[in-house]
Amino acid sequence: MKKSKIYSNKSNEEALDEKIYHHGLDAGIDRFNIYHSYPGQAVIRVVSPDTRIIKASPCSYISSPLDEGLTGELVYAGASGYKDYQNIKTNDKIVLADMTWVPPRLEKARIALEKKAKALIIMNWGTADNPFIQMGTIKSG
Repeated sequence: MKKSKIYSNKSNEEALDEKIYHHGLDAGIDRFNIYHSYPGQAVIRVVSPDTRIIKASPCSYISSPLDEGLTGELVYAGASGYKDYQNIKTNDKIVLADMTWVPPRLEKARIALEKKAKALIIMNWGTADNPFIQMGTIKSG
């Protein structure tokens, strides 16, 4: 079994960056501040064309909306990659995206921000009788 070298005077990031560089690849470490929260439950209130309440589980690292919540028109962007935005206008709207692996959540959020969306909701698949759904985070600087 091959043992890993321990870098006592370097962070894991620095050691990985150095290893990648020695293999001839350009590497770098991005550092940025984050807002970290552990939100509880949330709800989405649909007011048109039908009225309904949908339970939601917000990601960690999400900032809390104002007490009155966040309102806006909801537009569906499928997997939420660039091609999914071709025929929809998202400026100041709430984008609804499918939870797919491509693009990853962070890229979905970055594209929604680039497209001037007010917010991004990523809906997860699953059945109503199954309490376990894939959860995750979105971090950005």
